[in-house]
Amino acid sequence: MKSLRLCVLSTALAVFCGSAMAGSISGKVVFEGDAPPSGRPIQMSADPNCMSANAGKEVLPEFYVIGDGGGVRDVFVYIKEGLEGQSFEAPAEPVVLDQQGCVYKPHVFGVMVGQTLKIKNSDATLHNVHMFTDPESGNPESNVSTPFQGFELDKVFENPEVMITIKCDVHRWMESFCGVLPHPFFATTEADGSYTIEGVPAGKYKLAFWHKRLGEKVFDVEVGADGTVE
Repeated sequence: MKSLRLCVLSTALAVFCGSAMAGSISGKVVFEGDAPPSGRPIQMSADPNCMSANAGKEVLPEFYVIGDGGGVRDVFVYIKEGLEGQSFEAPAEPVVLDQQGCVYKPHVFGVMVGQTLKIKNSDATLHNVHMFTDPESGNPESNVSTPFQGFELDKVFENPEVMITIKCDVHRWMESFCGVLPHPFFATTEADGSYTIEGVPAGKYKLAFWHKRLGEKVFDVEVGADGTVE
């Protein structure tokens, strides 16, 4: 079985590498060069509930999360072009965004158009969920309070958009990023930089890699119907 090795060097010294096979696209995103500093620990002293939830540990910013071997976490990988004219049903199972320890979890994630995004507040403090959308996307900007522990609300996006920035106006360090797509072919890199997108129809695609600091890189990939990639 043949595979296609994909590598591109970005201006930020990030190397995006991956392989593709019929029915799936997988690979690893690696940072080349000295890893940037993780930043100073987040100061949560303004909210005793946040301090209590993180007692005995440091919470670092998630600008760059670089693992052993240079793997980059929280890169959003998705098919940008090549699926036009096809339709895909949104899953019934919701995607969950939690406010836990005064941090959004997950930090980077995807959801399909029409799929429920369930937002939870697991903290014993007030949060709000401020979604900054592109006016041209057709998704309205929203800002909703999640006032107490155990509070939940559902959100459904009607239009594709990559990416939507989500912030808490009460705790300025809280930030998350959501990619909304009309198809299920996306993934977020794991702690070691790896990703897998499964069930991809045979075809030629533009595969995009998005990172909040490194920007977006796009390149071509072909998934073959015969178990090979040319």
